[in-house]
Amino acid sequence: MRGTLQKELRTYFSTISGYAFAAVFTAISGAMFVMTNLMPANGDIKSFFSSFFPSIMFLIPILTMRLYAEERKMKTDELILTSPVRTSDIVAGKFLAAFAVFAGCLALAAVFPLILARRGASEPLAAIGGYAGMAMLGASLIAIGLFISVRSENQIAAATLTYAVFLALHIAGGAKSAVGSEAIAAALSALSPTGRFIRFANGIFDPADAIFFLSVTAIFLYMSARDAGFTRMGPAQRRRSRVILALSLCLFFLTNACASLSSKKFDLALDMTGDKLYSVSRAALESAGRISAPVTLTVFSGESDFPDAMAEMLRRFAGAFRNVIVKYADPYENPLLVDHYRQMGHSPGVSDILVEGDSGARLVKYDDLFVRRGGEAYGIQLEQRVVSAMRAVSSGEGGTQKSAAFTMGHNERPSAALRNLFSSNGYETWDAYVGQGIDPGVGVVVVAGPARDFAPDEADALASYLSEGGKVMAFIGPGEARFDNLGALLAGRGIALMDDMVVEERAYAAGSPINIIPRYAPHSINLYFADNPYYVVMPASRGFEIRGGSAGAGGAEAVLVSTSGSFAAPSAGASEPQGASRGPFAVAAIAERAAPSGRNQALFAAGSIGMYADGIMETQAYANRDFLASVLNYLTDGDTAVSIPPKTIAPPAIAVTWGAIAATGSIFVMLLPAAMLAGGAFICASRRRR
Repeated sequence: MRGTLQKELRTYFSTISGYAFAAVFTAISGAMFVMTNLMPANGDIKSFFSSFFPSIMFLIPILTMRLYAEERKMKTDELILTSPVRTSDIVAGKFLAAFAVFAGCLALAAVFPLILARRGASEPLAAIGGYAGMAMLGASLIAIGLFISVRSENQIAAATLTYAVFLALHIAGGAKSAVGSEAIAAALSALSPTGRFIRFANGIFDPADAIFFLSVTAIFLYMSARDAGFTRMGPAQRRRSRVILALSLCLFFLTNACASLSSKKFDLALDMTGDKLYSVSRAALESAGRISAPVTLTVFSGESDFPDAMAEMLRRFAGAFRNVIVKYADPYENPLLVDHYRQMGHSPGVSDILVEGDSGARLVKYDDLFVRRGGEAYGIQLEQRVVSAMRAVSSGEGGTQKSAAFTMGHNERPSAALRNLFSSNGYETWDAYVGQGIDPGVGVVVVAGPARDFAPDEADALASYLSEGGKVMAFIGPGEARFDNLGALLAGRGIALMDDMVVEERAYAAGSPINIIPRYAPHSINLYFADNPYYVVMPASRGFEIRGGSAGAGGAEAVLVSTSGSFAAPSAGASEPQGASRGPFAVAAIAERAAPSGRNQALFAAGSIGMYADGIMETQAYANRDFLASVLNYLTDGDTAVSIPPKTIAPPAIAVTWGAIAATGSIFVMLLPAAMLAGGAFICASRRRR
């Protein structure tokens, strides 16, 4: 084997073929890296893997077409058959030589994650998994190409047939629409290397996929050795060879079936992404762990058609909870099922998820699984949506639609994150003009940062809604506007607005004393934070004066308070003005009263509109989203509101100049390939002169 390996390596690098392969590999990989990572300032190395791996299927035939077909062309195959060296050693040497050339080129491409790491984007585990998957993919394809070369009469035929086989394997995973059978499509998908490598590219290291690539390599190497030495076998050896081949194929399918089943049953796949995109989050485990009744998630899509990342998240989600069952139903193949749910009041579309429990059903729309910024999806909130729906259908609310009305007409500024807090918890949200009155059936009315006061009739409509047992969340920041009518409504319930801004000397964030970090007051809303000491940030907050007795008697209670080192200032200046009021101040408060309807009316007020800003709500280091979810739970007398941070899918941005892009592109796309070709041409010319 060693002699064959050395001979093949000399052949690769004493002719132009090895240098040409390395040059083309380096140029294509460099071009893909520049286009998918550097030019869009994308720090996610997984983008490179996904875009480059089809090129491997294009390049491997160049490497393998001459391995054995050239022996027939040069009439040296008879020498191989009559040599004392075993055929298996010859085949192994040829394979290792081709793989060594491929691995050397792949090692050169391994510099790309280092380039990204220098610019602040580092996912070492994802990079290791991706390159390991690419190495195993290359080994399996080289083994297939070697087998085809053994069976071919010349290099052109070997290359053409290898391209055809690789193309068929590449498209096999998406052949469902062509074959029309779910079982056949699943079998083809299982045999396709494309879908399996995509999992590596996406940051999932599944032992079943690794076993598949290694077993494909082994079985095709065995078949290559068998076919290469078949002519010098006697009749008995040929019969024995056929039996061994049949047993080997059975072992191949049995091994891969067992590996696939074991990986799914015992959840052996490793999440190698930096932010654990596919793993079930602790917040989801805590929120869904209290559901004991069975819950069924019906995904209206074929399993192979559903996005890989989502499918992996659902698979792991079902594995984490014994009472959760995930089913896939293609709406085009199951129209009667779709009609059945439509008659129940649901209208599932393609890729929507229907959550069914003992208390009803909730439909989660596919578009609602994404968090968008500027029209682009940057996060997946599948856990938030599904867990919220699960808790709703397990708490008797599966058949009811909760609602939240955002007041409009006073230049209110609700953020997308604040609206998402409600919609992701199953609330139907809309904008309301309260002067026309408020339906008592509205679950929550949100006053999100008005810049102007409410008119008297609007304040009366809000008071009337509260008297019917309504719930209000009001965010009123400091500013020049006076809130006489809205302020009177709050003051009548024991919460009086202060005009000045609260400035902190001790507890503040982001280097600014107006970004106060309040303390949690003793209240039921804050019970969660006694064991989970995350802090809320309230940029530019006004204070409240708490008046009256206890909240139950018609007064108010503080929920968040500033420290004793705070003071009230008319502007954002950090210096304390002479005669300024000293803290602590209430910066969030709640007032409750009994209502004639039997439902308690509740008014929550916060002095900051920045506390629900998109950037702050999405920062997992801050508790703003969790705190507002806790407020929502308290107001609605339930425990159905869930706060699970979305999983980020937007690639990390890197700082890269056009000069750096041009330099990297020039090196990998032009200079290195040109140097390889020039070196190869020089070596070949030198050998000819000898």
